[in-house]
Amino acid sequence: MKILCTALLALVTLPALAKDNKQQGYAALAAGRYADAYSSWLVPADYDGDAEAQEAMALLLFSDKPIRHRLPAPRKVLALQFLYRSALNGYPGAVQRMASGSEEGKLGLVKDMDAAACWRRVQAGNTQPMACAGLTRFKNKAGRAQCDQLVMRGGHANLSGAEAAQRCLANKTPAILIPMPPPTSKYMMTLDKAYGRYGIEWMPAGDAFSEQSMHFMESFNTAMAENIQRRHGADVFDKIHAEIQAAMGW
Repeated sequence: MKILCTALLALVTLPALAKDNKQQGYAALAAGRYADAYSSWLVPADYDGDAEAQEAMALLLFSDKPIRHRLPAPRKVLALQFLYRSALNGYPGAVQRMASGSEEGKLGLVKDMDAAACWRRVQAGNTQPMACAGLTRFKNKAGRAQCDQLVMRGGHANLSGAEAAQRCLANKTPAILIPMPPPTSKYMMTLDKAYGRYGIEWMPAGDAFSEQSMHFMESFNTAMAENIQRRHGADVFDKIHAEIQAAMGW
């Protein structure tokens, strides 16, 4: 923890960043306004896929600095999610911390020397970060980034559907894109239960489709379905759809 706090303090000396909200985050951190730093970094870290902002968020959340925000996950789990996402995006500081955390069994990671060695190879420029995704083990599985965080948010707009699917499968987070009717809480809870029974994440594909977005969804789901059916049987989607229809009374 001392190392993380030192790293957190060191953030205030980093060069000015390109986006105003990131600059504001560092200024808020330097002034001890930790809640403002969190707010400033949230969009670039979570939605823009900015690796530097992701590491900054991770270090803030790993620290004990008060941020006075209602968080979507336990604080240290959320911190690890941001650190992991930053490392997968190749940010050097995050890669180093993933290597150390895997070597020592800290930061919410299971001690695993194979994972640590993989992250060290990333540090040396000898492998790509996604090669380490399947090796990295988490004490709380929620610390692993979800599929939509890896492919549906900023930084990965040029991926094909099949490439996006392979990225999620390498991360051990199978998922399916679903065209969404007007959502209701009952429908979304039903999807959570039916797909979650098989460890599958469902992701809303929206309701306005271009030819390009339709092709992305089809190629993503085809690649995913092949993997999921190998694991759970050829009729797995029939079972899921039957459960959804029964629960919704269709």
